[in-house]
Amino acid sequence: MTYLTGTDTLAFTQEYSAELLRIRRTSVMVVAHTLQAAGLIKYSRGKIQILDAEALQDGACECYGTVKRHYASLLGSDKYARIHLGALRGSPQAGP
Repeated sequence: MTYLTGTDTLAFTQEYSAELLRIRRTSVMVVAHTLQAAGLIKYSRGKIQILDAEALQDGACECYGTVKRHYASLLGSDKYARIHLGALRGSPQAGP
């Protein structure tokens, strides 16, 4: 995620997350608590901080890699690389 946003923190409320995923808010709460207890995220009112992105990716279905590759193909490899490198440098738009 940091390769797109330049940060490991998302400003998502439980309500917004539930609407985005088309699930109940209580389901978001249960999953957020579970991921926080596992040390993968830190969740506080309206903020989700990714603590262990690699472990989250390992636990995700193959959809994560598929979506990431599709996103790269839509942006083109040069644009995707600039976004990725920019995020590593602290600016999502940095790059040649």
